[in-house]
Amino acid sequence: NSNPLYYAHKLYLKGSRTPITDLVIPDSVTVIGDRAFYRCEALRKVTLGAGVGEIGEEAFAQCKALGEITIPESVEVIGESAFAENSALLIYAEAAERPAGWVYLWDAVTGHPELVSLPVVFGYTGE
Repeated sequence: NSNPLYYAHKLYLKGSRTPITDLVIPDSVTVIGDRAFYRCEALRKVTLGAGVGEIGEEAFAQCKALGEITIPESVEVIGESAFAENSALLIYAEAAERPAGWVYLWDAVTGHPELVSLPVVFGYTGE
């Protein structure tokens, strides 16, 4: 019973020419596929629904405007370089600590040697 989301390079509402900047992924989505939002440069803020259990490799890589993403405790797997080349990104994670399924380099900042990894607020409760 999975409901994966794959490749949404440019997001627009029907009838609109303005790209979506703030995105809420509904609870019904279970997987954010590899490179699903790769280079989706208009995204500024993403909130993942409680049904998401997996974020694929490079799912949000090179989303240059992305400044904030909220990851629910349900996310058990994050692929390598899921947030690569997003040097302005702050990650809010509901999990108290990094789950074992979040692979090494999931939060790496490619191309920015001054940043070893992205800032993550673990134990986030929305307050």
